[in-house]
Amino acid sequence: MQRQTLRALVVSPSASHPRDYGNRNRVWQTTSFLKRLGYDITFVLYPLETDWARGIPPSYADMKEAWSDVIVIPPSMPLHQRARGAHHEIDEWWDPEIGHYLSWLFQRQFFDVIFVNYSYLSRALELAPRNTIKVLDTHDLFAGRKELLAQNDVAPEFFYTTAEQERIAFDRADIILAIKDSEREAIRAMTRRTVLSLPFYPADLPAAASPGREVDLPALRRPAGDTELVVGFIGAENSVNIVNISRFLTEMGRLVPIYTPSLRIVIAGNVCRGLWSDNPAVRLVGPVENINDFYDAVDVVVVPLSFSTGIKIKVGEALAYGKPVVATANGFDGYPAFDPFHRLPDVPSACRALIKLACDPPRLALLAEHTMMAARMAGLATSGSLESLAQALHNRVRRIVFVTDKPFWRRDTLWHERLYQWYELMSYLAPTICLAIGDYPDASLQEPGSVQGTIIAVEPDPPGGDPTSLERALRDLLAPLVELGQLHCIISVRQTLAAEVETAASEHGNTLVIDSWGDADLAGDDGDAELLAFAGGVPDLSLQGAAMDPLSLSTAPLRYIPHKLAHWAAKSEAPHIVVVLCSADPAARRELELLLPPARRAVGRVTVVGRTGDPLADVDDAEFLSWAATVGRISTLLLVGSDLRMRRLYHAAAGYLEIPCEEAALERFPFLHRDAGGQTELVHSTPQLLRRILSHGSGVSPSDTHDAGWSRIWQILEAA
Repeated sequence: MQRQTLRALVVSPSASHPRDYGNRNRVWQTTSFLKRLGYDITFVLYPLETDWARGIPPSYADMKEAWSDVIVIPPSMPLHQRARGAHHEIDEWWDPEIGHYLSWLFQRQFFDVIFVNYSYLSRALELAPRNTIKVLDTHDLFAGRKELLAQNDVAPEFFYTTAEQERIAFDRADIILAIKDSEREAIRAMTRRTVLSLPFYPADLPAAASPGREVDLPALRRPAGDTELVVGFIGAENSVNIVNISRFLTEMGRLVPIYTPSLRIVIAGNVCRGLWSDNPAVRLVGPVENINDFYDAVDVVVVPLSFSTGIKIKVGEALAYGKPVVATANGFDGYPAFDPFHRLPDVPSACRALIKLACDPPRLALLAEHTMMAARMAGLATSGSLESLAQALHNRVRRIVFVTDKPFWRRDTLWHERLYQWYELMSYLAPTICLAIGDYPDASLQEPGSVQGTIIAVEPDPPGGDPTSLERALRDLLAPLVELGQLHCIISVRQTLAAEVETAASEHGNTLVIDSWGDADLAGDDGDAELLAFAGGVPDLSLQGAAMDPLSLSTAPLRYIPHKLAHWAAKSEAPHIVVVLCSADPAARRELELLLPPARRAVGRVTVVGRTGDPLADVDDAEFLSWAATVGRISTLLLVGSDLRMRRLYHAAAGYLEIPCEEAALERFPFLHRDAGGQTELVHSTPQLLRRILSHGSGVSPSDTHDAGWSRIWQILEAA
């Protein structure tokens, strides 16, 4: 079998390259993890970052190399708009161009997962099909953000909203990722969706600085024999960073002249645009092209935040690079602390800790050891969270395998039409693969207008004559599908194949659905199948699975009007009776022989539909739909014979077309017949029934044409 590929659609306002900002690192973390799980990545970027506002940056080539497909949607509206009211509404930054593209894309490709970054783009989740897993990575909580900034005399910036609005975003997702445990609990209080905590720890970064490596940035180069303690901070230009680092530099400017430590402070990143310092110990180096240069040049990383939101990705980076960290409790929030210097009460305490380290090398060594412990625990926590995410996705990813020995894709009989509609319904739930037992070189579902899918031919009688070889072949085909996620197996085969197919499928399928209609033989050469169909009491579908009790269901034979009959609804009725011989038993044939002469004398045009090779048939049942497409609307459909399921199929088709349909099976006589005028008469035979229909019309109302059973099977498999 051709390998079935998992597909993920990632929607993000931040690029994944270069990995010079915390949000980009987070996008890289989650997207590369999906790729490692085997997902084929389509990355849709709606760029909100300044370097994309000026054009396509060189990093676009890196993204194209990393992911299977990268689509950039140019914004059609001003970016970073201020709130129209007191707070942003959750969709206030939504650009209709994103919706136009995604709607177009979802009509042409199936994705197992849509992964949306940031709640203000969560509307994308509503555009995904029902059977696509919807994941929202919050990155940060935006409810309460404006109030937090106001408490610290900072004007509101970026996106801020209310809990009520943010709840709308959460309820659009199946799985929500919080960036730390405290935010996970806050989100769980707001929604019933699955919420996982996924902290940031970049396990693919070097575990320590490269000894002796020449740093390219002149401002960071250290003279030979230099013993200064180099303290570093790197961050983006936003009010939280600017205010906190300004306070830190002010406090350090007060303490350094008093204690005169051998210490240098290096501030990197776009945050430097909002900073100023005349302290000779401070270097504002600005953006760093190679982030390794920054971490190789510093001895300790400081995260002196008295207020912030989310998790500080700069802490995760420092831990991954093996750098000792001095931080406030707010700055280290979300990471395991193993040293008092990891969770200091305020910014002045962080400043005094740095001065202590500059004067006390053994204390610096102890902090480095404790930070390594924190890094190991952070790595374990992140890998455990990623495993939980992988399991949550696996539990929701599904494939459906439809096993049949009928060439239903031809849609040339009502039996085929029923299986086609069955397959089509399942393809709406999940990608559906057909294992067709038999020699079917024409097997295809790729014609225009047909449901799309994959058909794999399976040899019914493999060489060697081993009766278990078909079972083994099916097992080999099903095994790789189980690795993708849940596997639901639909089986509709003749009784002689049922045991082997069910045994193979039950080993791999989470849910097994046995379609007992498969026991009926289309060619009419299996008398036992006809008796089984006539026996009555046999359910249409039987379900079983590890997580459910066995269940039996009855279904409508057809979900909608067969496409080859659809034109009948627009045609005018003609005096034309179609008699369907629903079984080849002698009694039914005698009834038909008695019926035909008077019917043809009275009506003029009577067509007999029968099994292959039946001398009484004008039209082969296997060609009924093709024949029906060439003739006008008939006046009456008369069903003769005992095959209950064949009668149900034709009755259902007649019901959709609102054509009178009479069942003339021997087991029904005598019965009260209602004519078109509502009068009833006890009818004892098929000829008497025909005379009454010709004289008074039929009062039979369409039946068995609703969605009975199918919506129920959908609900069961969707929840399985």
